[in-house]
Amino acid sequence: METKLEKQYKPYLNIGPGAFIKEELDTNGLTDRDLINRFNHSEQLALDILNDRKPINSEIADILGEMFGQSATYWLNLNNLYQNYKQ
Repeated sequence: METKLEKQYKPYLNIGPGAFIKEELDTNGLTDRDLINRFNHSEQLALDILNDRKPINSEIADILGEMFGQSATYWLNLNNLYQNYKQ
């Protein structure tokens, strides 16, 4: 159970996976449009993930892993840490 003090002061700042995706895009010379094209989903879903409004699922994690050279587990773990922090 979270104490009153813990609710007031979060122990650390957790950055959402969207920030990591944006950094990877920049590092690899890619744009948001490149990501949207790789997702084969709606543009809105890609933008929602980039802005941490939607979580990363296993299908998206596989795509991100292929695009940037990490495992799907890496992306799912980033997402889970962020989602748990938000609660």
